[in-house]
Amino acid sequence: MRYNSVQLGPIYKIQGRPGVLTIDGTVYPDPDAPPLKFLDKSAGASIFGSVEIETFAPAAAVRAADILALGITFDSLDKANLLLNGKDWLISSHKVMPSPNGETDGEVWLYLEAR
Repeated sequence: MRYNSVQLGPIYKIQGRPGVLTIDGTVYPDPDAPPLKFLDKSAGASIFGSVEIETFAPAAAVRAADILALGITFDSLDKANLLLNGKDWLISSHKVMPSPNGETDGEVWLYLEAR
């Protein structure tokens, strides 16, 4: 089963919001391309640190396949800019959330700081 198309596809189709990534001055997606959809978790998402202390931070999720299809590497997401739901965010870090089929079939969580 392709987790990305079977499970994530419908979720992002219904709940996903178009966003714009700017990485080193390059804007993704191209204005003529279909929108890049994100799940807005800016109200806060649970983060577990190495000592198992739970905290909440604004975040957004994006399908890994959508990022890779644009030629973007996961590491280039750190310190990029995300415009989502009318708010400008700095991506402070990311975390790859693989599906049972691996990293390219799951999501990437982007941890955000307000600009």
